[in-house]
Amino acid sequence: MDSLNALDLAILAIIGISIIISFMRGFVREAISLAIWVVAIFLSIKLAAVVGAYYSSFIDSETARYVAGFGSVFIIVLILGVFVNMFMATLIDKTGISSTDRMLGIFFGAARGVLLVGVILMFMSMLPMQSSALLTNSQFAVQFQGISDWLKSLVPGELGNHINNLVGGAIRPMTQAGSNINYSADEAPVGNRMLQTKRFAQQNQTLAKSSTDTTDYMPGASPVQERG
Repeated sequence: MDSLNALDLAILAIIGISIIISFMRGFVREAISLAIWVVAIFLSIKLAAVVGAYYSSFIDSETARYVAGFGSVFIIVLILGVFVNMFMATLIDKTGISSTDRMLGIFFGAARGVLLVGVILMFMSMLPMQSSALLTNSQFAVQFQGISDWLKSLVPGELGNHINNLVGGAIRPMTQAGSNINYSADEAPVGNRMLQTKRFAQQNQTLAKSSTDTTDYMPGASPVQERG
């Protein structure tokens, strides 16, 4: 088996941490938390455009208004969900967390970790080649490709367009500007500095050879005398 890359280690860490948290908190509390997140995402998608319209007086970009509306609804629902979760947690603490609840929490945590990995891979598939190299060399990413594609099919068209606009708008200028940046000797990346040093050395060798050839052609004449 080939060695694991950074993405593989991240996948293992996400699933492992999710399992541990669910085991400690129990199935019931984790299920309530997940339900709150699902409701928050659902309402945010449905109401993002409506709420975003209220930002039109000071936000010109349609995508930015959509993001603002989405975030506003999402945060409000999560805040309300915190109070619901606190109430349910109080009831659970009075009865105690049973061993069955903890064991069910393990399976719940594993399922949640798999979904989180699918979401991350879905967004990574929208990034340029730097991320696709991680995906190509990953030993585990291919195992979650079906989940990633399924999650992508659930994304509404309007939300998908706004996500593509955000990702493309953030990445495209960086990739275009990267090839046009003129670094100073101290600011340039290591590879660029090495290339610049090599070019300078070649230029110096060419100048030295040219000077030697001129001197051989006119014995006793200095470069200053030649120009005079």
